[in-house]
Amino acid sequence: MNHKFSLKRDVNQNIPPPASEGDAVQNLFANDNYPTAGNVRNVCFVMKDGKMLFLNYAYLVSGEHDPEASTIGLSFTSHLVTIEGHNLESLYADLMFQLSKQVACIDQRYEIIEGKDHAIVTNVTVAIPE
Repeated sequence: MNHKFSLKRDVNQNIPPPASEGDAVQNLFANDNYPTAGNVRNVCFVMKDGKMLFLNYAYLVSGEHDPEASTIGLSFTSHLVTIEGHNLESLYADLMFQLSKQVACIDQRYEIIEGKDHAIVTNVTVAIPE
Protein backbone atom coordinates (compact mmCIF):
# COMPACT_ATOMS: atom_id res chain seq x y z
CA MET A 1 0.00 0.00 0.00
CA ASN A 2 1.30 3.43 -0.93
CA HIS A 3 1.32 5.81 2.06
CA LYS A 4 1.79 8.87 -0.18
CA PHE A 5 -1.54 8.39 -1.94
CA SER A 6 -3.63 11.57 -2.19
CA LEU A 7 -6.95 12.36 -3.83
CA LYS A 8 -5.85 15.97 -4.43
CA ARG A 9 -9.15 17.31 -3.22
CA ASP A 10 -7.58 20.64 -2.34
CA VAL A 11 -6.34 21.10 -5.95
CA ASN A 12 -9.82 20.56 -7.42
CA GLN A 13 -11.44 22.93 -4.91
CA ASN A 14 -9.19 25.83 -5.94
CA ILE A 15 -10.64 26.10 -9.48
CA PRO A 16 -12.49 29.44 -9.71
CA PRO A 17 -16.06 29.31 -11.06
CA PRO A 18 -16.99 31.44 -14.09
CA ALA A 19 -17.76 35.07 -13.27
CA SER A 20 -21.28 34.82 -14.66
CA GLU A 21 -23.49 32.52 -16.70
CA GLY A 22 -22.82 34.62 -19.82
CA ASP A 23 -19.08 34.05 -19.48
CA ALA A 24 -19.63 30.31 -19.21
CA VAL A 25 -21.71 30.26 -22.41
CA GLN A 26 -19.16 32.43 -24.21
CA ASN A 27 -16.32 30.11 -23.17
CA LEU A 28 -18.33 27.13 -24.36
CA PHE A 29 -18.46 28.46 -27.94
CA ALA A 30 -14.92 29.91 -28.09
CA ASN A 31 -12.69 28.74 -30.94
CA ASP A 32 -10.00 27.15 -28.84
CA ASN A 33 -7.40 24.81 -30.24
CA TYR A 34 -5.80 21.83 -28.62
CA PRO A 35 -2.16 22.44 -27.70
CA THR A 36 -0.96 19.51 -29.84
CA ALA A 37 -2.31 17.45 -32.69
CA GLY A 38 -4.19 14.26 -31.92
CA ASN A 39 -3.44 10.74 -33.00
CA VAL A 40 -6.07 10.78 -35.74
CA ARG A 41 -4.70 10.86 -39.28
CA ASN A 42 -6.41 12.81 -42.03
CA VAL A 43 -5.56 13.35 -45.66
CA CYS A 44 -6.36 16.70 -47.28
CA PHE A 45 -7.26 16.82 -50.97
CA VAL A 46 -6.66 20.12 -52.79
CA MET A 47 -8.57 20.50 -56.05
CA LYS A 48 -7.58 22.65 -59.04
CA ASP A 49 -9.93 25.46 -58.04
CA GLY A 50 -8.38 25.67 -54.56
CA LYS A 51 -11.17 23.88 -52.71
CA MET A 52 -9.92 21.58 -49.98
CA LEU A 53 -11.46 18.55 -48.32
CA PHE A 54 -9.94 16.42 -45.60
CA LEU A 55 -11.04 12.88 -44.91
CA ASN A 56 -10.07 10.57 -42.10
CA TYR A 57 -7.90 7.58 -42.94
CA ALA A 58 -10.03 5.49 -40.58
CA TYR A 59 -12.86 5.68 -43.13
CA LEU A 60 -10.73 4.67 -46.12
CA VAL A 61 -12.23 1.36 -47.19
CA SER A 62 -10.19 0.56 -50.29
CA GLY A 63 -7.82 1.98 -52.86
CA GLU A 64 -7.08 1.00 -56.43
CA HIS A 65 -4.17 2.05 -58.62
CA ASP A 66 -4.56 1.73 -62.39
CA PRO A 67 -1.16 2.35 -64.01
CA GLU A 68 -2.56 2.23 -67.56
CA ALA A 69 -5.11 4.96 -66.86
CA SER A 70 -2.68 6.66 -64.45
CA THR A 71 -5.33 7.00 -61.74
CA ILE A 72 -5.86 6.15 -58.10
CA GLY A 73 -9.38 5.46 -56.88
CA LEU A 74 -10.07 5.75 -53.16
CA SER A 75 -13.31 4.60 -51.56
CA PHE A 76 -14.13 6.25 -48.26
CA THR A 77 -17.35 5.45 -46.45
CA SER A 78 -18.80 8.83 -47.43
CA HIS A 79 -16.82 9.92 -50.51
CA LEU A 80 -15.23 8.54 -53.67
CA VAL A 81 -11.95 10.22 -54.59
CA THR A 82 -10.27 9.89 -57.99
CA ILE A 83 -6.70 11.10 -58.41
CA GLU A 84 -5.25 11.54 -61.90
CA GLY A 85 -1.63 12.21 -62.76
CA HIS A 86 1.73 10.63 -63.54
CA ASN A 87 4.09 8.37 -61.56
CA LEU A 88 1.42 7.65 -58.96
CA GLU A 89 2.96 4.45 -57.58
CA SER A 90 4.74 6.22 -54.71
CA LEU A 91 1.63 8.25 -53.84
CA TYR A 92 -0.44 5.06 -53.83
CA ALA A 93 2.00 3.45 -51.38
CA ASP A 94 1.97 6.57 -49.17
CA LEU A 95 -1.83 6.54 -49.08
CA MET A 96 -1.89 2.82 -48.33
CA PHE A 97 0.43 3.32 -45.34
CA GLN A 98 -1.37 6.52 -44.21
CA LEU A 99 1.67 8.74 -44.74
CA SER A 100 0.30 11.47 -47.03
CA LYS A 101 -1.01 14.56 -45.27
CA GLN A 102 -1.99 16.43 -48.41
CA VAL A 103 -2.63 15.54 -52.04
CA ALA A 104 -2.62 18.69 -54.16
CA CYS A 105 -3.09 19.24 -57.87
CA ILE A 106 -0.26 20.83 -59.77
CA ASP A 107 -0.73 22.93 -62.88
CA GLN A 108 0.37 21.04 -65.98
CA ARG A 109 2.89 23.74 -66.89
CA TYR A 110 4.85 22.93 -63.71
CA GLU A 111 5.07 19.18 -64.33
CA ILE A 112 8.57 19.50 -65.80
CA ILE A 113 9.87 21.18 -62.64
CA GLU A 114 8.73 18.32 -60.39
CA GLY A 115 10.72 15.78 -62.38
CA LYS A 116 9.97 12.17 -63.20
CA ASP A 117 10.86 10.76 -59.77
CA HIS A 118 7.91 12.31 -57.92
CA ALA A 119 4.20 11.68 -58.19
CA ILE A 120 2.48 14.40 -60.19
CA VAL A 121 -1.22 14.96 -59.48
CA THR A 122 -3.04 16.78 -62.27
CA ASN A 123 -6.64 16.35 -61.14
CA VAL A 124 -8.56 15.34 -58.02
CA THR A 125 -12.29 14.69 -58.17
CA VAL A 126 -14.46 13.99 -55.16
CA ALA A 127 -17.91 12.48 -55.43
CA ILE A 128 -20.52 11.59 -52.84
CA PRO A 129 -22.19 8.28 -53.70
CA GLU A 130 -25.94 8.12 -53.53
